[in-house]
Amino acid sequence: MRLPARVTIEEVGLRDGLQLIGTVVPVAVKLRL
Repeated sequence: MRLPARVTIEEVGLRDGLQLIGTVVPVAVKLRL
């Protein structure tokens, strides 16, 4: 099973994006509170 490079890059990007959002949002909320 060979997956296109674009699909793997998009999947990794989405995962990294979700991780960044999951770490940045709570910090921003704490700073605002």
